[in-house]
Amino acid sequence: MADLMWTPEIEADIARWKLTGIFPFLNLCACPLSIPARFSYGDLRLFYHVASISSELDRYNSSHFTLWTWKVPLFLRIAVVYPYVMHALLALAATHLAWLTKCTQTANMAYRHRGAAMKSLQKALSVFCPKNSDAVLAASLLLSWQESNWCGWTQLMHGTSSIIIAMQLWKNESEFGDFIAEQSIFPTVPLSSISCTNIERVQWRDLDALERACVQLQKVEIYLETKDVVLQHSIRQLIEFIKKVRNFAPSRTTPQRFEMLDPLRIWLFWRPVAILQTSRDSPPALLTLAHLYAMAILIEPLFPEVGAAYFGSLSIGPVERIEQMLFYGIQNSSKDLDSEVLSLMRYPIDMVASFRRRMLSRPEVTPLPFIYDYNPITFERLSTWVTPY
Repeated sequence: MADLMWTPEIEADIARWKLTGIFPFLNLCACPLSIPARFSYGDLRLFYHVASISSELDRYNSSHFTLWTWKVPLFLRIAVVYPYVMHALLALAATHLAWLTKCTQTANMAYRHRGAAMKSLQKALSVFCPKNSDAVLAASLLLSWQESNWCGWTQLMHGTSSIIIAMQLWKNESEFGDFIAEQSIFPTVPLSSISCTNIERVQWRDLDALERACVQLQKVEIYLETKDVVLQHSIRQLIEFIKKVRNFAPSRTTPQRFEMLDPLRIWLFWRPVAILQTSRDSPPALLTLAHLYAMAILIEPLFPEVGAAYFGSLSIGPVERIEQMLFYGIQNSSKDLDSEVLSLMRYPIDMVASFRRRMLSRPEVTPLPFIYDYNPITFERLSTWVTPY
């Protein structure tokens, strides 16, 4: 049986939703009264899970400190209209719960919803137009965030890039307008057009950056020693991960490198939620998150062929929001901010500035047509999402 982390409160909320048709989180979206009757209790629990996370972080004014929760209200509104977006969103919820519970049956729920989403998405692409473009983009994004197979992810990235380019003509009418504008600056697809020689040159030139990152992370680890041992443990895991990348990356093939980065991708999506739910927007928590995102930005020049720029581009927004909170929010607060936090934050801020300069100077990449022959990944492959590394 899938572990969906039921509690008496959640059971009561969903039972009431099923009975009355009134969505427990009306502040996020006006959910049609017909939704409870169309879905099982398990699927309603998944829908509830994503909504509850967004609602909770919104209460703390922390939604923009993650890669995805600030977009949940939009995803919810689209999902209640388009089944393939609903399946993609439920898959994301099940994937998160599988990571929290390490339950294989929950991971299998995510697998089934991803398959259903992809099948319906393929049909939607055959009639792609301005009316359904937001839904097609939403489903593509949600699926790309969960895909841990190199070939599948590459196809999704090329497809997503093609969709974004097509939507340029009507981006002002799209609810993803800001996202489209940002992704037009920062390429989302792997740079397959760059020669292998250039890739190797970039990697060897910048491998020393990993050593400097370890030194910086060790400073953060020392700072957190007297502040929060849980956050300190997260930084310690990052240090071990960066050391592993430093030692083994040069000898790996492109698919192996993509797989090697899987723990970082998983942390980027799930760790911030856990940290913010526990520590909210405390300076140590925000400092930890900023360095997690900084590692995603750091990885980009080392692995351009695995599309690391995509995760780097997603990470710059949260770092800039954290900077605003720590540097400018403090002006309106009666509390004194630890000067060491401000000093340590210079590293993530500098990484964002460096990333923006690199992206603006990159060669243009022509995306491939969106042709995605869905090849379901094995259940064994899902284990990377079940185990937090």
